[in-house]
Amino acid sequence: MKLNELIKELAKISQYKKLSFHFGTIMNVDQFLSTHISYLKANTGNKRFIPYYKRLLEFYQANK
Repeated sequence: MKLNELIKELAKISQYKKLSFHFGTIMNVDQFLSTHISYLKANTGNKRFIPYYKRLLEFYQANK
């Protein structure tokens, strides 16, 4: 799934579930989504930012 498709799918979710990663629990979902999306858009093609995409994808899969 491409980033634009993922963003559209995330926008369709009305109620988010809490999700814990190895670094902690997401307390502010809106901030989590906006920062990860902005980092990915600003660094398109940069492989160092793949973990941001993977976290967004995991968050989406847990909430769909």
